[in-house]
Formats: sequence, structure tokens, C-alpha cells
Amino acid sequence: MLQKQKKLQIKKIRTTKNSCINYNPFSYHLLMMWGDFFMTSSTAKRKTKASINENSEAKQYAIAILKGFAFGTASLFILFSICSFKMVRLDYTEKSVPIMALVSAMLAAFLGGYGAARCIRKKGLMIGVFTSIPLVIVITSFVAIANGGTISSLTVTAILLMIIMSGFGGVVSVNKKIKK
Repeated sequence: MLQKQKKLQIKKIRTTKNSCINYNPFSYHLLMMWGDFFMTSSTAKRKTKASINENSEAKQYAIAILKGFAFGTASLFILFSICSFKMVRLDYTEKSVPIMALVSAMLAAFLGGYGAARCIRKKGLMIGVFTSIPLVIVITSFVAIANGGTISSLTVTAILLMIIMSGFGGVVSVNKKIKK
């Protein structure tokens, strides 16, 4: 009787072409629950390569977003400088400052989204929106510092328009045809 039980417990079942594992009821249930731990080496290599590709794709997205953020921030400061120069030279009133700041922020967000999506050439809307988030944080912190910690409705409008324009810049960048 004991020998029959041992023979039943120690069976070989095929999991892949070239590998076998010893079978007993406990290891079978473990195999069913924790199948990834009992993979053969060739399957484990494939899983590892897939996770490496996912990590490298995530790194590409992060680098593109950082490049777009840097491009958007640089263009924001350049646009602010141009607007301030125009205001001094052409004697604009103080009422035109928020409008010029809003237009500059929207253009900078568009350029940031465009630059970020240009690096990857896919998922332009997502890349553009994610690029606008750090840019929005920078502008909101500048506005809060300048206004003594208060944020007006114009700032909220500017934030929403920046997110929209950055996403639009990403879409335009992805859909732009490459000249050959």
C-alpha cells in the first residue's frame, strides 16, 4: 500500500518541452498558485526581457517628458522676456500683464508638449498632458509667490488652458508628417 502511494505521489508531468518536475499533491498546488516561480529558464528569460523593455519604454517616456518640460520652461522665460520688453518699449498698461502672461504660458505649454511628443512620436496627448504638469507647478508657484499666496480664477483658467494646449502640442507633433 505504501509503495502504491509513493508511486502515485512521485509522477512526472511535463511543463514544457524539455523540463519535468516531480509531482506530489503539495507541489502541484504550489505550481498552480505560484506558477511564475516554477518556470523554466527559457520562460524566465522571456519574462525578464519583457520587463526590461517595459522599463526602457517608461524611461523613454520620462526622458521625453523631462525634455519637453525643459523646453517649455525655457520657452516660457523667453516669451516672458519678449513680453516684458514689449511692455517697456511700447508703454502698455498694467492691465495687459495678465493677458500677456496667459498667452505666454499657453504658448510655452504648447511648445513643451510638442517637444516632448517629438522625441517619442506616439501617444502625443498623454505625453503632452504629462509634460504640462511640472510646468503648471512652476507657474502656479511663481503666481503664488507674486500674489502673496493667493491664486485667482485667472490662474485656474491658465492652468486648464496650459494642460489643453500642451496636449494639443503633443497631438500636433505626433501627427506631423516627416519630410523625406
